[in-house]
Amino acid sequence: GMRDAALSSRTIWICAACETCSARCPQDADPAGVIDALRRIAFAEGVKSPEPDVPLFHRLFLGTVRQFGRVFEAGMIGLYNVFSGHYTKDLGLAPTMLLKGKLGLLPSMHGNRKVMKKLFAADAKHRADARQRADERRRQVEGN
Repeated sequence: GMRDAALSSRTIWICAACETCSARCPQDADPAGVIDALRRIAFAEGVKSPEPDVPLFHRLFLGTVRQFGRVFEAGMIGLYNVFSGHYTKDLGLAPTMLLKGKLGLLPSMHGNRKVMKKLFAADAKHRADARQRADERRRQVEGN
């Protein structure tokens, strides 16, 4: 009954996934896990986010991790600013961060790219299997 409302909620897109709510929940529930699951379902089903930049950030973040084995902040933020239309956002912070060594112009090659590729491949297989099972269940329900 509340599926559409949950999938279109701003909350699932602006949650920082810090898991504080789950750690402090007096009912021993896992709200962070629920929010993450809802975000994954919404993303997979193409539900439009009321926060349009969040799915873009999510895709770019995972893309840099997939490519480099860890997040490449400068590249990710540069791509985010271009694709979101926020061309000069955070530009003033770059010189200070570079001078303090908090931001690198090149991706770090210390990330374990092979492990990340295996994880992303396993995730892709898991998602494909889940879609296939869902399609089979849907066909069974429609056939009855």
